[in-house]
Amino acid sequence: MKPNTSAAAHIGRIGALAVALGVGAAVTFGHGVAVADTADSGSSSSASSSSSSSSAESSSSAESEGSASAQNESNESNESSENTAADEEADEIDEEADDIDEPAEEEPAEAQPAEEEPVEEQPTEEELVEDEPVDEPVEEPAAETPAPPATDPADTPDKSGDEPAEEVVDDEPAVDEVEDADEVVAENPAPAEPVVTDEPTRPSERTEAAAVIGVSSQKSADATTFAAAATPAVRSLPALPDVPAMISGFLAAVGLGPLAASLPTAPAAPPTLWAMLALARREFERAFTRPNLSVAPTGVVAPAAAAPFPSTLPSINKGWVTGKVPNNFGIGGTDLGIMWDGGIRLGERFVHVAFGDTFKNANMTGDWRSNVLLVSTDRNLANGLQLLQTGYAGRFIGPFSGRLGLFGSEVTQIPTAGIQIDGRQFVNFMSVKSWDTPGRWTTNYAAISVYDPATDKWVLAPSTIRSAGWFRSTTRYVPGSQNFQQAAYVLQPEDQVGEDGIRYLYAFGTPSGRAGSAYLSRVAEGSVTDLSKYEYWDGNRWVANRPVAAKPIIGDSTRSAGLFGFVVDWANDPNVFGGYLGGLFGAKTGGNVSEMSVQYNEYLDKYVVLYGDGNNDIQLRTADTPEGPWSAPVTIATSKQYPGLYAPMIHPWSGTGDLRDSNNDPDLNNLYWNMSLWGDYNVVLMQTDLSPLKPVYV
Repeated sequence: MKPNTSAAAHIGRIGALAVALGVGAAVTFGHGVAVADTADSGSSSSASSSSSSSSAESSSSAESEGSASAQNESNESNESSENTAADEEADEIDEEADDIDEPAEEEPAEAQPAEEEPVEEQPTEEELVEDEPVDEPVEEPAAETPAPPATDPADTPDKSGDEPAEEVVDDEPAVDEVEDADEVVAENPAPAEPVVTDEPTRPSERTEAAAVIGVSSQKSADATTFAAAATPAVRSLPALPDVPAMISGFLAAVGLGPLAASLPTAPAAPPTLWAMLALARREFERAFTRPNLSVAPTGVVAPAAAAPFPSTLPSINKGWVTGKVPNNFGIGGTDLGIMWDGGIRLGERFVHVAFGDTFKNANMTGDWRSNVLLVSTDRNLANGLQLLQTGYAGRFIGPFSGRLGLFGSEVTQIPTAGIQIDGRQFVNFMSVKSWDTPGRWTTNYAAISVYDPATDKWVLAPSTIRSAGWFRSTTRYVPGSQNFQQAAYVLQPEDQVGEDGIRYLYAFGTPSGRAGSAYLSRVAEGSVTDLSKYEYWDGNRWVANRPVAAKPIIGDSTRSAGLFGFVVDWANDPNVFGGYLGGLFGAKTGGNVSEMSVQYNEYLDKYVVLYGDGNNDIQLRTADTPEGPWSAPVTIATSKQYPGLYAPMIHPWSGTGDLRDSNNDPDLNNLYWNMSLWGDYNVVLMQTDLSPLKPVYV
């Protein structure tokens, strides 16, 4: 006859379950989360159980909670008192616990199952292991945790030339920005769908006068769904364990490293392993802190969950723009390639392309010109950007004498942004006082040059001079002007003009060099050359005619770098002497925003900004308004791919329908932009598919 399973066997199985639960929880969470509480356990040494053992109510409760043991008692034992039965049962458990595989000496008659009151708060261990064979191990149901997305971190090579080299922040980020995973987990979110969206003829060589155009004759992934794990433990588990505690617990369990405070004498974990785990955590958290850019228009329902915002997008090299292609410009080396819509020329729209320091030959030799301006009417950029052969290119900005301050000196004048408004051409430029350490330079002032069609010359607008500091120019220093030494222009779309009917030019600014943050100003389109009409974004509202009120809108840090960075921050505080000391100590650093360009992209229905970050990689961000908030950065080119890259400049027709693909269909989803390479000292055209950023509507 098959022996009945004894109470001791149940107790042994319960112990195995408790051990499995305890070890599994300790490995996963760094501490125990399951505690086995039984009514019979008090028979050994609990004072509370001994005080209640004489009560009939307590004995009845114990019998109800230990129903599996009561079924194995004989009918004669059931007829005795409840206290005697409990004592005999405890003795029998002690004797049989020595060998749980040994059959009982006396086979009790088959007992009828006793009716039990349901226990809602704490199910018994017998119920947890019901129908499990004695000789099979009990597997602990594991809590479901999300796997980190497969994202390759951006590599950081050494830089050449004047390019600083560091690692990509992502977050970024960069870096600011990583929230704990348990703050972004939603219960049972709906699964996200992947984001899906939907003239080659070259113009003849120019024969018209240069005065007509103002050119002098000289990677998607689906959103991860989190499900709450149902773990049959006596006490409830936390909603989501702390990631560092999980890592430390795992290392301690396998003997690879100490828990920081618990095992001070244990050997430290291998640095490589810690680095891998830290990277996994960073990538895991970053994947779930991306902002959602899918905003449904009126009357349209947005999906419950959108695809996560990508951290990288691939870009394609479409070919050289300057230096490496046949031309009659006399250009063997140059940089920047700032582009803006030039308006109409002989009934055809064209784009202005402005370059920085230009040389006739390679290796920065031969006929140096401080800056040059070229023209393009190319609408098919699939095979690169073609420039009109307008002849030998001469300097178009400056020199402007008599504008430097006390003991002033100037090495060059570099364009930083351009815009055309109602047929008038404006170029913002910086007067460079000195080239300093890599990625750093000092400016005298920034100003605007305006094209005069009557004289076919670009003339200085003296009212636009922003002195970078005390005695840098003949124009007095105004606090905050040091933050607008380099510019990026974008004209407000006509359909976004407010009720007041004022259309604004948004002028972004950064200090000289590549260490500062980006700031924002605006001015009515008819007052571009009147600095007194500019307004500055202070983070909450627009402040008129006070540059020092502007607060950073893009940047890695709001604190200046270096040992004495706090002094620079103090000097730039508008509440300290009105910010006038900023003209003595220089602009704040730490933002790491280099040369930038901005565009309103009709395809995305968003503003798009490109800039180089502190790692000298090219980042893209989007926003609904120029003042932000701006999205997390998306890396579109790295220094590993293109050593010495800098100055991403957007082609103004990207995403507008004015460009055509090889089939002569509108080329909408691609962003085209110029990128400078220091080693070659020339400009290349890049192409980035923006369709993964397109909001999805259902």
